[in-house]
Amino acid sequence: MTAFKATLLSVSRASIPRNGVSSLSKLFTTSHPESQSKDSLMAEENRARLHEFLHGKCKSGKIDLHEAFYFFDYMIHMQPTPLMSSFGILLTALVISLHARMNSVGLVPNFITLNILINCFCKMSRVSDAFVVFGALLMRGFNPNDVTFTCLINGLCLESIIMEATRLLKKMIAFDCTPDVVTFAILIHGLCRSDMSK
Repeated sequence: MTAFKATLLSVSRASIPRNGVSSLSKLFTTSHPESQSKDSLMAEENRARLHEFLHGKCKSGKIDLHEAFYFFDYMIHMQPTPLMSSFGILLTALVISLHARMNSVGLVPNFITLNILINCFCKMSRVSDAFVVFGALLMRGFNPNDVTFTCLINGLCLESIIMEATRLLKKMIAFDCTPDVVTFAILIHGLCRSDMSK
């Protein structure tokens, strides 16, 4: 991780304002068109590298709160601004990290918090962790709703476990939850991606 930070900082240090406020002088400076295209290409490469790094780091669950805040601060000062999906990855990892911290001090999550956590694990392609939370939700006496099942179905589809997603749809109905347009769209998209729709 230290190597990645050093690489990002060495390449884009000029894009991070020292006082935390974006520099207006960049708006008024002109440069040779060739250098602009090189700068633009380098900026896009940095955005892509950051996105891949965050996805890998956050998916593995090896990001702590301090690192998450460091990357968030870095990202809001990048020029051009990183993709919103990069911020989404980081925020999802923050939710998971904050949940672990809540557990460590004995705070018990409610139904909504557990649903949020299930969704976050599914978005990070950690569907097995989402099912652990789902089990905890059931053990605590909560009844899953359509949002709970839709998140899990989405997680299974993202990991190309389509047959299990279709079985979960049947369980969803058995739990008296009604699949909606979003649920069916996720499942159809998953089926089309997996080529099992034939």
